[in-house]
Amino acid sequence: MNEEFVRRSKKIFNILLVLSVIPMLWIAIYSRPFVDDYGYSAGTHQVWKATHSPLQLLAAIGKEVAEIYNTWQGSYSAIALFSIQPGIISEKVYGISTFILVGLFLFGNFFFLKAVIKDSDTASIVSAAASIILMQTLPHAIQGFYWWNGSSYYTLFFALMLIEWGLVISKKSFILSCVLGFFISGGNLVTGLLNLEVIFLFIIWKCLKKWVFKDDSGENEPLRLVQQVSLFVVSSIGFAINAFAPGNMVRAVESTQKAPLQAIGDSFLDAYGFMNEWFGLPVILLLVLLLPFLWYYAKDKVSTISRIPMFVLVFLAFCLFASMFTPTEYSLSEVGPRRIQNIRYYMFVLFMVLLELEAVLRTRHLFDSKGLLPGSEDVMKYVKGYLLMVAVGVLILLGVNVIPKENRNNLTSLAAARSILIGEAKDYAVERDAWTDILLSGDEVVTLQKLKNHPVPIYYVEFDITGDPENYRDESMCEYYSKKQIIVNGD
Repeated sequence: MNEEFVRRSKKIFNILLVLSVIPMLWIAIYSRPFVDDYGYSAGTHQVWKATHSPLQLLAAIGKEVAEIYNTWQGSYSAIALFSIQPGIISEKVYGISTFILVGLFLFGNFFFLKAVIKDSDTASIVSAAASIILMQTLPHAIQGFYWWNGSSYYTLFFALMLIEWGLVISKKSFILSCVLGFFISGGNLVTGLLNLEVIFLFIIWKCLKKWVFKDDSGENEPLRLVQQVSLFVVSSIGFAINAFAPGNMVRAVESTQKAPLQAIGDSFLDAYGFMNEWFGLPVILLLVLLLPFLWYYAKDKVSTISRIPMFVLVFLAFCLFASMFTPTEYSLSEVGPRRIQNIRYYMFVLFMVLLELEAVLRTRHLFDSKGLLPGSEDVMKYVKGYLLMVAVGVLILLGVNVIPKENRNNLTSLAAARSILIGEAKDYAVERDAWTDILLSGDEVVTLQKLKNHPVPIYYVEFDITGDPENYRDESMCEYYSKKQIIVNGD
């Protein structure tokens, strides 16, 4: 393998990434709001509809945050995002939310991996390959990229967390890191807790380098330590504001909580179970595919954390992964809905990639130091054959998810392409727009026809209204459109 081969490979991976994203964005044009999109933005929608004033909208956002903070949940920054879902302008532009989510997710992955790998070509290859796997095989696509309320709560905050970590690792923009830290802490508690843990590990590593390993080679290291401690404090304050909100106490009455130690213990069992479930063909193919590129990158490089035994890193990664289950095990006595599994899956795959990178760096350094490696020309003839075998594995993966009918919705872009090609997505949008026309009428009681088209990945039956006036989904839509009742007709 040589630099020219890596550069060509980067172009190929980026082309594949773009091709995989096109159906995801295309079908987003036909997506429409669902459930909590309406409930959290009813006030802002009414204000924007009446005034079109940015200042009035900001006031409405503040009012929504204050009300929900005191009555239901403490996620202050997330509530602000919920209240400005793009559909408040027009339901037809709701798909902008997917463009925002996909863009941030791709940027977050690349920015973080570029900070870790420190080589643009290799980082681009790893980021593109990992992003394709993550976006195509996540546990629930609609809750990952097509439902603003649930997707922004998890995917968006996960992407922001990666950006913050990238800033810390690359020692850039301390102020922006603090802003992101406080904002992330005001989102979901799973991401907020993981972010605090990782920042704390950054601090521990700085202390080990300075006082245990006596490594003072970096410039302004004491300042970096102070900045990281400050970031941890700012993020902790935000997390406390979120966790101890009055609304959380109200919400806790409706759920069964576990004892803290039991929740932690069950989190490790959850992590082990999901690790076994998710370590399948897509993740294995990703790791095998990246191996030769990481091996080439590792030439003449030494791991910056080589003093930490590999088994310790594996254990820490597993503990961090397990901690992502603790908030829901403690507050809900369960692992939680699939939108939370999405970010756990993202993090699991990233942990696997990072551990592979560290293992390759150490192994390559050992081989180089003992002169055990053959010449590059001898290796290159095997690389192409190796990658050809991986390509065959990818074709098998695609075949498994295309030929059996029951698997055709497993990969996000394939499901999206199918819905587009058979016209299902477009017909669904027509049905939903007909709903909107009726809902915008002056009648207080309206009748809607039950949806006939259910395109994957932009429709989820559990998010649909029911015709039951006491169902919270129907209540949310009634509040949003100022209706007393919505009747649903159809089989």
